[in-house]
Amino acid sequence: MHICLLQDCRLCTCVTTHSDVSPHANFARRAVAYQKTGVSASFVSYVFAGSKTRMLTHMFTDMTAALPFHYTEFAPSAAVNNVALTYWGFTVRVLPHDGFMHRVWPDGCVSLVFIRAVVEGNGRIVDARIAGPRVAPLDIPVFAGACYWGVRFRPEAGAASLGMSATTLRDANLTIDAHMSGLEELRARLAPFGATDDADATMQVARIFDAWITSRTRALASTATNIDAGVRDAVAAIVATNSVVPIIQIAELTQMTMRSLQRRFRDATGLTPKEFANVRRGRALMKRVVGGEADASEGGWSGLAHVAGYADQSHLVRELGRLTQFTLTALRHRLLTIDHGRIID
Repeated sequence: MHICLLQDCRLCTCVTTHSDVSPHANFARRAVAYQKTGVSASFVSYVFAGSKTRMLTHMFTDMTAALPFHYTEFAPSAAVNNVALTYWGFTVRVLPHDGFMHRVWPDGCVSLVFIRAVVEGNGRIVDARIAGPRVAPLDIPVFAGACYWGVRFRPEAGAASLGMSATTLRDANLTIDAHMSGLEELRARLAPFGATDDADATMQVARIFDAWITSRTRALASTATNIDAGVRDAVAAIVATNSVVPIIQIAELTQMTMRSLQRRFRDATGLTPKEFANVRRGRALMKRVVGGEADASEGGWSGLAHVAGYADQSHLVRELGRLTQFTLTALRHRLLTIDHGRIID
C-alpha cells in the first residue's frame, strides 16, 4: 500500500490510499484527460516524462512547474492600497499549441500591463499597455518566454490615477506610450525580472510599483480628490455581499439615489453597478474553481452555483458564459493549464 501525496491535485485521481492501483496508472489516465484541454501531445509527454522513476512529491512539483502558464498576485503596501488593489504576474512558459490565444476575462478594474521578453540576451520591456474595464473577455496573442507584470487598480481609482476618463477606458486595450509619458525609469527597473514564480522577484516588483504609484499620486495632486468616496463604498458593499444584494439596496447603503449611483459609478469605474456586480461574482466563482471547489462542493456545479450567489446552475452557465465565452468544462480545462500561485482578489 502507498500513501498518495497528491490527493488535492486536480491532475490525479488518487483519493487517500490505494492498495492495488499503481499511481502511474492514475497519472496515465489523467494525462489523457489533460490533453483534451487543448495541450499538445508533445507537451503532455513532456509533463509526464520519466514519472515512473520519481517520487510522487517530485512528480507533483515537476508537473506544476511544467504547466504552460504561471499566474500570481501580490499585495501593494499600505501606503498605496487605497489606489492599487493588487499587483500580478503572468509567465508564458510554453505555448500549449501553435496559434494559441490567451483569454483574459473581466475583473472590473483598470490595469497597467508591462510585457517583458529577452532580446539579444537581455531582459527588456517590449510593450506596455492600459487594459480598461470590460464585461466580455479579450483574446490576446502570447509567446513563450514572455513575462507580464501588472498593476490592478481599485475599480473606483483606476481612471483617476491615470488622469483619464473611465468611460473612455471601457473595453480599451491601449498602448501606454500614446497616453502616458515618463515611464522609461519604470520600464528599466522592471526589465531584469522575468520569473513570476520567484518570491524575491515579486517582492522587488512590488517595491518598484509602490514607488511609482507614490510618485504618480504626488504628480497628480488631484487623484485623491477625484476618487469618488461614495462609489468606493458602493464597490466595497457589492464585493462584501458577493454581488447578491439588489443594486437599489446598495444605493440606500451608500445614501445615494439610484440615478445618482448609476451615474457616479459609471463615471468612476466605466461600468454600471449591475455590470460590476456580475463581473465580481464571476471572478469570485473562478477563484473557487481554482481552489478545487467545483470538485469538492456537494452537488458539483449546481452546489457551487448556490454558494457563489447564483440562482441555479443555469444562471451560472449564462453569466459565466457571457464573461468568459467558455462552457464550464472548457473554462475548467483552461484553468488547469495555469499554475496558480497566490490569489488575493
